[in-house]
Amino acid sequence: SKYSGSPMTDTPDDQPQFDHVYEEQSNFVYNLARRLSKTQTDAEDLFQESFLKVFRFLPKFRGGSVRSWVRQIVVTTNISRYRGKKNQPQAALDEHEGWKESIPDESAGPETQAEQEEQKRELNEALERLNESAREILVLREMQGLSYDEIAELLEVPKGTVRSRLARAREALRVVLEGSDG
Repeated sequence: SKYSGSPMTDTPDDQPQFDHVYEEQSNFVYNLARRLSKTQTDAEDLFQESFLKVFRFLPKFRGGSVRSWVRQIVVTTNISRYRGKKNQPQAALDEHEGWKESIPDESAGPETQAEQEEQKRELNEALERLNESAREILVLREMQGLSYDEIAELLEVPKGTVRSRLARAREALRVVLEGSDG
């Protein structure tokens, strides 16, 4: 094993490489984390989690664009934060405006609240069944509230590609949700 224990006790060869990546990418990662997060604290947490993963996976990096690789780590880390834990199925979905329109008002009675909890559970399960690309674009647009332009810049694709991926992802989600009704 390359590491002798804690990630901070890396071999001398890894530290300069990580330091270089951190120095070159920290502003980019911070700005990306801010755009993806609702609060400053969330952005700081995302920044830290992302660089822990960069540090951990840097020995496995196989070349190509470091920025694209780091961006993918940040986006994937952000998505995993909102996918929910097995023991907390609705996770952070409760807080995101994009899904609230299809969920009844929480000030309603117990029966409506029970329906709402069931819808959230079904939505989380449906999101889990989508491929990573579909889940990613839905989270960025519907949960994070990013614009088409912001998503295009983030994913480094044309705005039209964002629109088509989002349409396919919404359709895939609809199919999964309709399939779970019966």
